[in-house]
Amino acid sequence: MQLLAELATPDVAVDSLASRPGFLADQVAGPSARRRALLTLGLSLLVFLALAPLARVQLSPVPAFIPIYETALVVNDLITAVLLFGQYRILRSRALLSLACGYLFTALVACVHALSFPGLFAPAGLIGGGSQTTAWLYMLWHAGFPLYVLAYVLLKQGGQRAGRRETWALPGLTVCLVAAGALLATVGEDWLPALMRGNRYAPAMLATVTCVWACSLLALYKLWRLPERSVLDLWLMVALSAWLFDIALSALLNGGRYDLGFYAGRIYGLIACSLVLFELLLENASLYNRLARQYERDRLVSAELEVARDAAETANVAKSMFLANMSHEIRTPMNAIVGLTTLMLETKLDGRQRDYMRNVHTSSKALLTLLNDILDYSKVEAGRMTLENEEFSPEETIENVGNLFAAKLEESGLELLYRVEKDVPQRLLGDALRLSQVLNNLVGNAIKFTPRGEIVIGLEQVARAEGRVQLRFSVSDTGVGLSKEQRQRLFESFSQGDRSVARKYGGTGLGLAICKRLVGLMDGEFTVGSTPGEGSCFSFTAWFGETVSKSQPPDLHRILGMRTLVVDNQPTGRLILQQQLQRWRFQVATASFGDEALHKLRRAEAVAPYELVLLDWKAAGHHFIEQLWPLVAERKAEPPILVVMVNLHAADQVQALLEGNSRALMLVKPVTPSRLFEAIVQLQHAGAEPPSEPAPRKSDWAASLQPLRGARVLLAEDNPVNQQIAMAFLAMGGLEVTVAANGVEAVDWFKRDRFDVILMDVQMPELDGIPATRLIRSLPGGDAIPIIAMTAAVLDEDRQECLAAGMNAHVSKPIDPSELIRTLLAWVPPVETGTRPAASSAPGS
Repeated sequence: MQLLAELATPDVAVDSLASRPGFLADQVAGPSARRRALLTLGLSLLVFLALAPLARVQLSPVPAFIPIYETALVVNDLITAVLLFGQYRILRSRALLSLACGYLFTALVACVHALSFPGLFAPAGLIGGGSQTTAWLYMLWHAGFPLYVLAYVLLKQGGQRAGRRETWALPGLTVCLVAAGALLATVGEDWLPALMRGNRYAPAMLATVTCVWACSLLALYKLWRLPERSVLDLWLMVALSAWLFDIALSALLNGGRYDLGFYAGRIYGLIACSLVLFELLLENASLYNRLARQYERDRLVSAELEVARDAAETANVAKSMFLANMSHEIRTPMNAIVGLTTLMLETKLDGRQRDYMRNVHTSSKALLTLLNDILDYSKVEAGRMTLENEEFSPEETIENVGNLFAAKLEESGLELLYRVEKDVPQRLLGDALRLSQVLNNLVGNAIKFTPRGEIVIGLEQVARAEGRVQLRFSVSDTGVGLSKEQRQRLFESFSQGDRSVARKYGGTGLGLAICKRLVGLMDGEFTVGSTPGEGSCFSFTAWFGETVSKSQPPDLHRILGMRTLVVDNQPTGRLILQQQLQRWRFQVATASFGDEALHKLRRAEAVAPYELVLLDWKAAGHHFIEQLWPLVAERKAEPPILVVMVNLHAADQVQALLEGNSRALMLVKPVTPSRLFEAIVQLQHAGAEPPSEPAPRKSDWAASLQPLRGARVLLAEDNPVNQQIAMAFLAMGGLEVTVAANGVEAVDWFKRDRFDVILMDVQMPELDGIPATRLIRSLPGGDAIPIIAMTAAVLDEDRQECLAAGMNAHVSKPIDPSELIRTLLAWVPPVETGTRPAASSAPGS
């Protein structure tokens, strides 16, 4: 009665928990489950009370009853065990594993019990034994299952998860227990007390059944004492109650086999094993129903996502087309602005006019940079940014960055220095263009925000693994620095360190966001260190591939260690040069200015004269050199080697000062370790190759195009201003230009005349450059002539489309004269004097 009252107690909190979906083992029993369990238990109790007085009424033996009963038990228990094992695989609960093994135990013992029943398959049972075998198997069966339930309760309170070994060990142990019980009841029957005398119970039966009944009662009590019962716990209580009624009717209150208690008790046993199975099947149906509904919801969501994806792809295509069209439309007038200002700056202008034109030219370049940033950002966002894998020199890359900013550095009065560690490989595999893009952005920002002082580009090797090398690049400055808040939003798109930055310096705020994405594509990371008022250091790592023939460091056998004096008024530059020379086994002393250097030279004359003077032009200037020559003239030995490092604007003056001196050499700053190494080697060894100097900043187009002077160019361009600009650039180099206003005219000109190269615009009226190129390639001689795309379509797909159509190269607008000259020199063979026929005046009809 107390159990009935416990089951009938309402619990609002439990009901709210029971409403959540879950397995029977972890779903708390609510009022609905309690009511059904209470109803089942009440009916079972009423039937039991009605049958108990009639338990000893003898009935006729029914031969088919035991096989049907045992078969139903085995099937029910095996299905229950399988379902519980399935839940165990999901929840990994030791308690569930124990309960599943309990149902496996009852199924196996029921099989053995049926095989041992006298008269069923054989007069004494199929597995042998004696008259007590079946009775003892019944006792082991009805005592074993409650013990498994007891283990379930104890393990549930521990809340432990089972390991992989237990998944197989506990079922295996269960099979062994069943086998041991069968052996005990058959082979060891003589050791056990007699429970049966024919078909009637012996006196020992009462004590044995009482112990078995107590096991079930103990398991039921432990379930009842659980602080929070799940639905599974609730139905196990109902099943154990039916189990108690089974034992009471079939082995405690009746007199033996084939009376009413014998038959009724086994029906209760069948009910006991079916209750949990019924709930598990209901749960599976509910789970399947929820799964089906969830599948339908997922299908609908998937359909909506597909529609959204298609819409996003359509929008992305439209955005890409818009960006491509806008890029083309903006670049077309920008080509006129940049080209015409470039041409104007090559003419004679007074000071004010030149200043105006230079400002227009600088502003147009800035606008082009913004446009390129937006295009790069859109490619990165769309996941279409890919990296090349070509051989390059890391040291040359940072030197090219320095060359690019040389004019700005001179104008700002800043010093650019390189710090390259000795273990950096000479050649690697990677995308030097994208690496330069990141460095250009960092150096450009450093120049913006450094009013005075120096900028140092650092390069070192971090790691090496499996044919790859990780390098760390750094750009540090002595500028205004950044606060913590500014650093936190530094890499956000369209964001800058300070709102006033955009007004003062311009820019989209996309540069660092793009750089971070590019570094991510190189498997690297960004690091920023900064102190307001003291400067910043932006560093990033990147992985590159090693070349097939691994590059070697400079051969130190080529250079002789020398006593060296470094003269530089910048402490950082002085330290970098000192450390670099010491790596080459030089003995190095330093001086900050000219007078100090002369003093050290005089003091060293008597003891150990300096053999090399490495001089920064800013630190000493021509006064130092004028005093140096008389000083070394008194020496009986050879004068020291002199290497002068100068800025570009002072190069002509210093070159004239050093003219005719075989022991002096000039290097344009900033100086890389490789160029310094080659310069010293040249001075030490007569006839050595001179060190390569950076290309002059002011291009001499006519001289560069000298090998192609007289070459005939067919220019297919529909825009009159672009025609004017291209013709002016090419005419400076002495090239003969014929203009076609569209693709049709270009094809006609090619049919009628002979040309050395075709410069083809892509978007033209009547016939575009792509189909025009295909037509020319199909004509006689069309496969041999170089065709170079010269267009404002600059996206990667535009370049690929041009190459796929048969063009040899791609030059983007606005036209960069240096890029155009490099491309022409790469594809047009040098012109032999007097071999060109006269040009026709117009295309044929």
